[in-house]
Amino acid sequence: NIIGGNNYSKTTDNYLYFKLKVTNNLASPYNDYIIANMYKRDKNTGELSYYDKKAVALNLAASANTTANFTFSKLEPGNYFVYFFYYTNNSLASGANSGSCRVMAKGDVNGDDVCNAADVTALYNWILNNDFSALVNGDQNNDGVINAGDVTTVYNIILGE
Repeated sequence: NIIGGNNYSKTTDNYLYFKLKVTNNLASPYNDYIIANMYKRDKNTGELSYYDKKAVALNLAASANTTANFTFSKLEPGNYFVYFFYYTNNSLASGANSGSCRVMAKGDVNGDDVCNAADVTALYNWILNNDFSALVNGDQNNDGVINAGDVTTVYNIILGE
């Protein structure tokens, strides 16, 4: 059984990490596996297209727990969906778990998948006017606050520094 508590989040580091807790409720051990299929949503059409696949083998003792870890890397900016398929005895047992995330380009503050002057404007609007209507990812220097340091970080990304 795949238990809840799956961890996933947006990232600006071009990778995504999923952690699934798996429990064997049986009185005997078994060897199974989980396959995670990742799809990317097309920005213009909204259609999903296959992006990547990962598999994790499970060797569980009776009444034991384990964790299956999946890492997808080198992701381009965009919206991704991951569907998990649990196989037992080489047959599909479950495909109910899924997750989604948005991968953003470095410096992309307003969520339009590019880093440009519009991102600087969104930060200024937040800092000066407390207007966060266009702010999706403001903390660009990862210090826990949105301030002039983030503006400098975005400027440096735009300038290629």
